Amino acid sequence: MKAAESDRLKDRYARLFDRTSKSHDLVGGLFGHFGSLLAESVGLRPGDRVLDLAAGTGASLVPAARLVGTKGHVVGVDLAPGMVSELDRIIERAGIENAVALVADAEELPFGDGTFDAVLCGFGLFFFPDPDRGLKEACRILRPGGAIALSTFTRDGSATMDRIWQRIGECLPVPPSAPDELRFHDPTRLSQALESAGFVSTRIEVSPFELLLPGIDAWLGWLRSMEFGDYVDRMDAEQLERFTSTTVADFADRPLPHVMRLRMDALMTRAHRR
Repeated sequence: MKAAESDRLKDRYARLFDRTSKSHDLVGGLFGHFGSLLAESVGLRPGDRVLDLAAGTGASLVPAARLVGTKGHVVGVDLAPGMVSELDRIIERAGIENAVALVADAEELPFGDGTFDAVLCGFGLFFFPDPDRGLKEACRILRPGGAIALSTFTRDGSATMDRIWQRIGECLPVPPSAPDELRFHDPTRLSQALESAGFVSTRIEVSPFELLLPGIDAWLGWLRSMEFGDYVDRMDAEQLERFTSTTVADFADRPLPHVMRLRMDALMTRAHRR
């Protein structure tokens, strides 16, 4: 990808997640669920130094800070200033004294070689314009033997997201889907990318999750907390009614009241720097 195109994409993502920062993960608990699993999966110990990439509002950072204790330290980085500001507030409100949040680009990390014992990245890798470069940066700032833990959606999870985009696209123009190899729902592709970046001993497990949303208002609230929100908010009344009725047909239980059920299974991946 050319530098100008990469910069445009990063700017779009930063603006997108700035807009969702206030409501991020307040509905459904998807990121909180997998964030805790991610922090626990990497084998953190008291005193460890941890970097959380695409940290959002701290789904992985908060549990990681508790696991490494007062002698440890966690840094959360995100490309979106709004997410970092919100994470700063969450850190302060929770009284967490061993964590900080910074605006930074995962493909150009402002840290020296071997700075961290562990790297976390929850549902962020597929947003990197150059994910292979991001993984190499993660490997660089890890000490030898340090661990990385990633979450990405399975094919079923990706299919759920695709279905939502399809329904939005019936009402408004939407961006093109990411190429299959950049979604990292293929364990083989994920293993190859990690190996190429300098990681070994990759382990990948499927972690099932069903997102349950109790009614249409909760469904729309969840969409607005995700990357879909800007598109939902641009729909006029007729478009919103059409979109809602079709997605209810796709995801809702019968009979009324509707409970929206979405398969959001994840691949939980762990590897180590050589």
